[in-house]
Amino acid sequence: MSKTVRKTKGKPVEKFQVYLFYEESESGGEVCEGDEDRAFPDHEDLYREFTAKSLQLEPGNWSEAIEVNFDPAKHSHLYVVIVRYQSGDTFGVSHGNWQVIGACQKLKEAKKVARSIETGSYRRGRGKRKEWEGYFESLETVDIERIDVWS
Repeated sequence: MSKTVRKTKGKPVEKFQVYLFYEESESGGEVCEGDEDRAFPDHEDLYREFTAKSLQLEPGNWSEAIEVNFDPAKHSHLYVVIVRYQSGDTFGVSHGNWQVIGACQKLKEAKKVARSIETGSYRRGRGKRKEWEGYFESLETVDIERIDVWS
């Protein structure tokens, strides 16, 4: 398990890492019929499937690091907030893109974060991008998943 100490407003704050293991697949996205010979062809919509599998204390293949300000080893499960969004460009659209927002100790905390995302009042922090906000992007869903922590 990774642990660092950072100063926030002059006070040391312990930060820990927990790792979300997941599976991801996609379908669609093929070049549209009749556009095969175009330099910049249109594409069919792309659909991404994402399944959170577990939270673990050590990183591995197909894992996403989540920084938390509590010791995840002291919890049997956490509530992970995941944004699903649509993205694209001039030539096509992808659905089901995902961004992990964070892990909470209590469901009530996770619901508060989810509500702030849905209402547009969520603040991501300096240098952190809200992937669902952009010219071609739009919010699809905000999911809260209860996931077991494996040591």
